Formats: sequence, C-alpha cells, structure tokens
Amino acid sequence: MKTNKLFLALVMLLVLVSCKKEDSAEKENQTDVKTNNTFIITLNAIVKKDDSFQVYYKDVVDEQVAFDESNSIYVDVKGSDSAQDIVFVLPEDAYPAQIRLDYGINKDQSEIKINSFKVNYLNNVVDLNANEFFKHFIFNESTLVKDTINNTIKPLVFNKEGYDPMSYSEKLLNDKFQKLLE
Repeated sequence: MKTNKLFLALVMLLVLVSCKKEDSAEKENQTDVKTNNTFIITLNAIVKKDDSFQVYYKDVVDEQVAFDESNSIYVDVKGSDSAQDIVFVLPEDAYPAQIRLDYGINKDQSEIKINSFKVNYLNNVVDLNANEFFKHFIFNESTLVKDTINNTIKPLVFNKEGYDPMSYSEKLLNDKFQKLLE
C-alpha cells in the first residue's frame, strides 16, 4: 500500500514538473517571436564616458523627409575601457529604410572606437565589421572627426550649444535594410 502511494505521489510530481517546463518553454518562444518581429540594431564600441546614444529611423530614403524625434530611441551607455554592445530595439511597426546614429550627448566624450555593427530582423542579419561600418555610413564631419585607420570617431563641440555627432546610413546599407524585409 505504501508503495502504491509513493508511486502515485511520484507520478503527480512528475506531471506537475512537466507542466511547469512546458509553460516556461512556451513563454520563451513567445519572447523570441516578439523579438524576431522587431529590428534590433547593435553597435559594438568602446565608449569611455557615460553617455546616451540615439538612433533615428525613417521608412523612406528621401532627403526632403527629415528624421523625426518621435521615430528615435535613446540608449544609455555606461562608460568603460572595454567593448560593449549598444542595443537599440525598434518598435514592432518600424521598418527602417534609413537610419541616423547620434553618438551621444556628453560634450566631454572622448574618442569612440567602433568594433562592429549589426542589424537583426526575422533571423536575418546584416553584420558589418569596423572597416565595413565606415563604408556604410555618411559621417557629418562638422560634428565629428572619423579615423578609418583606427576605426574611431571623435565628437566635436563647435560652440556652447552645438553638439550633435552623427552619421547616416548610406545607399549600400539602406539596400541591405530592404533585403531584410524580403
């Protein structure tokens, strides 16, 4: 009789544990689906001082259409001598045709070393090393100095109010965004 009760208790425990594992696996899959339906932009860089980076996105490549603050995301960056991923997760309904990267608001920021750049969408990836990164962006050289040999950018402060180091995705990268959508 004790053996039957012990066996029944073990079976019930096994059923409970199995159900719990299925629930957690189901939740993980739901999270993956949500992440897979968004554009995820990752800039790997060495940023030595605390800052806040921003990515703007627009659904057309048109010089007449300005980048809009409402279509942008800020990400706080903790200063470090080590490389770190700066990750921008765009809203689900955002399908960028062109992006703009703003390299911080900290006017005391030192040189930033770019290591890589990646865009993920629906398990499709655009992955650029540092050299490729500099070929896929147009840099506003009135707001920063780029060094393609050392893969660095140095933000410029051009007056007390003026500070906005930035770059824009160029045609080659914009075309790659479109291929991600296909």
